[in-house]
Amino acid sequence: MMGSALIGVVIAILVFSILAAAMVPMIGSSSRQTAAGLLAEKAYYMAESGFRYAASRYLHGGSSQVARNAVLDELDGNYTLSDGQSRFGLRVYSYFFEPINPASGTTLFNAHCPGSCPPDMTAIDGMVKIADAYYNIQGPIPIPGGGGDNVTIIVDNPLVLNPDPDQNIAYPATNISGVTTRTVNGNTIYDLQVDDASMFPRRNGRIQAGDVIWSYQFNNRSSNTLVDVRDTTTPGAAITVPLTPIALVPEVRVDATGSYGAGSLQVRREVVYYAPLQSGNTARQELFTERFETKSDWTDTSGTTTAVGQVAGNNALQVQAALTSGDDTASLTIFTPATAEAKRVDYDSARRVTLGYLSYDTQVKIGFDTTPVPDYYAAGLSFRLSNAGTAAGLFGSNGYGISFLRGSDSAADGIPDELVPAAIQSQKAIVLWQQTSDGARRRWLAYREMRDRFFDADNESNQQFHQLVGTRWDPHTGGRQHNGSTRNWYYGNDMTLTYNFGDTDFGVIESDSITLPSAVPITLAFWSWHETEPGRPDNAISGFDRKQVFVAVFEGGIWGPRQLVHTINRGPAPGDWYRETVDLSAYAGKTVRIQFGFNTVDNLNNNYEGWYVDDVQVYYDWPVQNSTMGVRLLEAMVVRFENGYPEIKVGSRIRGQVWNTHATVIAPPLLTQGDWSEANPARGVLLLNRPAVSNPTSAFSVGEALDVIGGSARQATVAAFDDASDRKANIIQAYYASEGQGGTGGNTDPLDLNTNPYPRLGPGDEPAWPPEVDGDGNWTNGDGNWTAADDYFRQIEWDAVNDGNVTGLSPIAFMTKDQGIVPNAVLQSHQADLQSPDYPALLSNEEIGLHALGAGATDTYFDDFSIRIDVAKSDAIPPPLQQ
Repeated sequence: MMGSALIGVVIAILVFSILAAAMVPMIGSSSRQTAAGLLAEKAYYMAESGFRYAASRYLHGGSSQVARNAVLDELDGNYTLSDGQSRFGLRVYSYFFEPINPASGTTLFNAHCPGSCPPDMTAIDGMVKIADAYYNIQGPIPIPGGGGDNVTIIVDNPLVLNPDPDQNIAYPATNISGVTTRTVNGNTIYDLQVDDASMFPRRNGRIQAGDVIWSYQFNNRSSNTLVDVRDTTTPGAAITVPLTPIALVPEVRVDATGSYGAGSLQVRREVVYYAPLQSGNTARQELFTERFETKSDWTDTSGTTTAVGQVAGNNALQVQAALTSGDDTASLTIFTPATAEAKRVDYDSARRVTLGYLSYDTQVKIGFDTTPVPDYYAAGLSFRLSNAGTAAGLFGSNGYGISFLRGSDSAADGIPDELVPAAIQSQKAIVLWQQTSDGARRRWLAYREMRDRFFDADNESNQQFHQLVGTRWDPHTGGRQHNGSTRNWYYGNDMTLTYNFGDTDFGVIESDSITLPSAVPITLAFWSWHETEPGRPDNAISGFDRKQVFVAVFEGGIWGPRQLVHTINRGPAPGDWYRETVDLSAYAGKTVRIQFGFNTVDNLNNNYEGWYVDDVQVYYDWPVQNSTMGVRLLEAMVVRFENGYPEIKVGSRIRGQVWNTHATVIAPPLLTQGDWSEANPARGVLLLNRPAVSNPTSAFSVGEALDVIGGSARQATVAAFDDASDRKANIIQAYYASEGQGGTGGNTDPLDLNTNPYPRLGPGDEPAWPPEVDGDGNWTNGDGNWTAADDYFRQIEWDAVNDGNVTGLSPIAFMTKDQGIVPNAVLQSHQADLQSPDYPALLSNEEIGLHALGAGATDTYFDDFSIRIDVAKSDAIPPPLQQ
């Protein structure tokens, strides 16, 4: 934005220059004073242009504070515009110190003032804050004469440094010794007395006091008083003085000298700016973790009773009673921050940063205090809640829900039928759903089975099994059918419906090769129907007409002999299809083939119908007990783009060239094509907030060119934009983890089942969080260094998305370097009553809750709830003060 302003100012100056050249010969002596005034004004404009040039360079200097500090070192100097008449000079002074190769444990370190040390800071004295710790300076230590830029600082305790160099910058700090108030025009003015303000700028400073940012108008160094202190987020609000020290927020002084003309006609103007620094991000991240030592930050809704109690050695929030509505049962407990720690999760502060868009990450662990877990349950997170209230409860609320769920279409499950997709009846799954019309309208949005299939043969194509021995197995197309299938494997004669072939007979079908995961348990399941000669009850294996399952293992470069793993020993005619399961955990991590073998043993009593096998699966079942459900929710303006070159990054300010809409990129662009190069431009989706929209019809138009303010010319074009559904949408990503997860542990693929076990948190433990995909297609965490050790969560790729029956719902595909296109991991949902209110309206909703539905609702408990959210550092950053 600063770069754009600079261009405008420079153009204006050049126009003035042309006019001046034409006007000067025409004026007489009586007009010389007016002409001199115009020249002085142009000199001032050049000083202002110099400051704006410096600000633009700084804001686009890089993603880290250290990188932007390097820009400050480069700014000192003189600059001449192309007309040869317009010039500005810059000198930058920093009121903070960047340590030079610091080491933890030392008390002496060299440091650098980016640009130079301020001439009004004659000595280093008092305190500094480094990596959230405060140190007393053993001084005073004089500043080098002539505005030098390197100093040596001695502190009273050994340094404890952060791995991130940005966190190790030393900021002036001091203690508050008192506060006085004055009344001016009916307003209360606060003045802070401090121990030492000699390193603080004289004017227009910002200080961090606890969790808030204050500004002050003037630093009276003779009395160590910061005059006219205000809360920048709520100007005019009463100030509560903290007991902790305060520290200066980064600030520089910029001396800009503008000049116009040459020789005796040259006019100069010097302007001093006291400028609080901006990083381009006016938010700070707050994290709150609830270990349920108390219930202070939670409120039960109608019919719900929860209590804090011990479960397996840790406190948890246990559901004791739930509300019934017809055949359905549900509880809902709302997150209502009341303690100081929880109140740091300030939704409206977050929305001020984004101009009305609310985003956060949240997670909770879910368990059951019965063994085994209940037959039917639906428990998890509710979000974007509204109308929940203490009287309405879950059945009367609007919102999204995401649940570990096992339900059916029977009344016995106690779960609303609309939330249970038909395809996952009686199966463990994760279901995303929504309620609208004050709870009267429910829809499932997407589901993911909690079962990873490594082999799934319904035999419709007959491609996954082949006959190994004999010719008696038939890819059957008639007779017995399971679950409506038109084909299965049948051992027998299709014409006679017997297996009487006149002699002893033996036949085997074998599967394709299956590489099993290292996670356990691994299950082989298949559906079976048989009518055969029964074996002897005392010894089924040595009896007649054996129906057996074998496993062959690939080891040492060869296939080993078949190993018997299961024998069916049921009566001659069970009368229906039944499901058989076999534990294959002993073969975890191996490559195997599954074999089904039928042996008549002799040629007697072979006139029975035979054996049918269908729907063969090999799978891993995720444990639901003490599993973690998580949601990454981004409320965003959604713009699909193409022709992306050069790269658009997080934090960039986007501008449309047709409607002049401005907005900020809040997440790495979701690419489906390209690599941001000129030869291979990117295509994908931009997620934006902080919009400035002037066109009432649509924020963007298809084909509209997009550019990055302060960047190069056109960097993309709009491929698609629907103002009704794209101006404000919920972007939902979900993930899950389990303390019972086995296998090889974490890796760098968050889409597979190899993750680290994620148990309930102990004292002092911090929650883990999932990664995101950066603009280069790499999985990364907040510091860009995501490794196998960080891999606790599995990102959900939805098995099905209900976008045909739910308005405003659609999956967004994205591309990763390792996995290629990922189609169903990000969902866009636009539902008018499931959005946060438009800016500047305040949020009046409950927003987040914990729900439990179904017959197992009162067997449910919750633990380790966590939320992280970006809230405002400062809602009103003071403008640079000119002197």
